Amino acid sequence: ENGAFSIPGLRAGDYSLNLSADGHDPLALRNQAVQAGADTDLGVIALNFARNDLTGSVTTADEGSAAGAIVTLSGGPTEASTVVDAEGGFRFDDLRVGSYTVTVTLEAYQRATSAGIEVSAAQAGDAGIINLSIDPGRFTGTVTDEAGTPLASATIALSGGSTVNSAEDGTFTVPDLRAGDYTLTISADGHDSQVLRNQTIVAGQDSDLDVIAL
Repeated sequence: ENGAFSIPGLRAGDYSLNLSADGHDPLALRNQAVQAGADTDLGVIALNFARNDLTGSVTTADEGSAAGAIVTLSGGPTEASTVVDAEGGFRFDDLRVGSYTVTVTLEAYQRATSAGIEVSAAQAGDAGIINLSIDPGRFTGTVTDEAGTPLASATIALSGGSTVNSAEDGTFTVPDLRAGDYTLTISADGHDSQVLRNQTIVAGQDSDLDVIAL
C-alpha cells in the first residue's frame, strides 16, 4: 500500500529490474549490485505517468464553421481546454492515460458531449466527429388589420426563404431559426404589406414581435 517492496533470497551479483504500473511508463534499472548478506536499498523510484494525445473534429448541423468552438476535457486525470481550429479540428497533447469526456460549446449551437474516450499509452484517444445542433430561436406575433381584427392566413416571409401563415386568431410562429438578424415581410390579401428589418433572434429564445397591424 505504501509502495515499498522487497525481493528476498538473492544471490550476490548484478541484476536488472523492470518496474511497471498501470497508467505509468515502465522503467528498467540495470546493473544493480547485491552483496552477500547485505540489503541493497534502491531508494525512491519514481515512475512517470504514461501519456498520449487526444484528437477529434467538430462539425455543425447547418454546415457553418465550427472554428472557435471551446473543447473541454473532464472525467480523466487531466483537465484541459482548447479551441477548434479553422479546419474544424482539435488536439490535446501529452494527456495522462485514462477515460475522458469531451464537451464542445459554440455560440448559437447546443452543447455536445462525447464520453468514454480512452487514452492509453499504446493508443491515442480519438473523439471522432462531434456534430453540433443549432440552438434555435423563434419569432412569434399576431397579425391584425388596422381596426385590430385578427387576420388569418397572412403570410410571414423571412429573409432566407422561410415562410409561415398566421392562424385563425392571427397568431404565428416561425420556428427553428439560427441566432442572427432577419428581415420579415408580412402580407395579406387586401392589405398593404409591412417589412420589419433587423429583427434579432438570440439562440434558444423566443422573439415576440407583438401585434403587427396591416
